[in-house]
Amino acid sequence: MVVQKSELVHGGEEEEDDDMRPRVAPMIPSECNSALSMISGNDEYSIFKNAIHETGMDSVYGSVRLRATVFIPTNKAIVDAIQSMSMGEDVETRVFKDFDTLHALVRHHVIPYYSMAVGDMQIGSCYETMVQGQCIRIGSDDGEMVVLSSGNNNNATIDMADLNQGCPTLFHTITGFLIPDIL
Repeated sequence: MVVQKSELVHGGEEEEDDDMRPRVAPMIPSECNSALSMISGNDEYSIFKNAIHETGMDSVYGSVRLRATVFIPTNKAIVDAIQSMSMGEDVETRVFKDFDTLHALVRHHVIPYYSMAVGDMQIGSCYETMVQGQCIRIGSDDGEMVVLSSGNNNNATIDMADLNQGCPTLFHTITGFLIPDIL
């Protein structure tokens, strides 16, 4: 089942942006963090943080008003995924120097319009990401919550869940790098 933004239920009034950015929440608790501020002080997420900067997605990932679920991969997850791709020696160049590829990778880690705790994720559902026509499938492996990128087998287990509770953006750190099947 593919869950589209029109099927997600939200509380309160929301503003809609015209430029494909996720909707924002109207009132934000003062203790809320943006995805970017959450990873900025931690070297374990520096590759993903740099990818956000390179693609100009700072305003999306840096907003505390973003209503979304964000999956944040570790440096190790990104390096392992790149090394496992059979794309030749210029893998790093293709993934991190090609703007369109990098932009799709960064946007594929966001499920817009909905702050989704692990308990809200439905096994077998596929939630649309910011990459048009792409979704992240939710599965389980021996009782452990696993997110799967649509169309391929690059699994990622949720490492730390439900960070930023009570805020418009919920973060989950993951042990894999989600690659949309359009790449």
